[in-house]
Amino acid sequence: MRAIFSAAMMLAASSALAAQEPPAAAPGEAPPPSQAMSVAAFLERLGEVSRSGPGWTETPQAAQLFEAVAGAGRAYRRDLAARAAAGQPVEACLPPTAELDSDDLFAHFAGLAPEQARRTALAEAFAEVVRKRYPCP
Repeated sequence: MRAIFSAAMMLAASSALAAQEPPAAAPGEAPPPSQAMSVAAFLERLGEVSRSGPGWTETPQAAQLFEAVAGAGRAYRRDLAARAAAGQPVEACLPPTAELDSDDLFAHFAGLAPEQARRTALAEAFAEVVRKRYPCP
């Protein structure tokens, strides 16, 4: 899969979407993915969905996974903005139209050691990629 997630999707500062509660899981289903889930859990679910065949990126399950990543991006941008507004140092300097390539993002997730992937939240792994891609001068 080769896709570019734009700032509007991945790093937008949308408080309305971030404030929404994720939908509850149906009985017997795994809960919807969230930015708090571990990287290992995210990759496991991504693998399950991607094995469903062509067009998997258009499924509701894929949309939930992509929204978990987008939510991490929105939360990270809000945190950076709040830190900057409070006069605190920021760890990344994002341009207004920041973009992350999903292949780069998922490669970072997959490159974590298994134990690290189990204990690293999706939001933290996302932040690591942003810090590397957009370091402050």
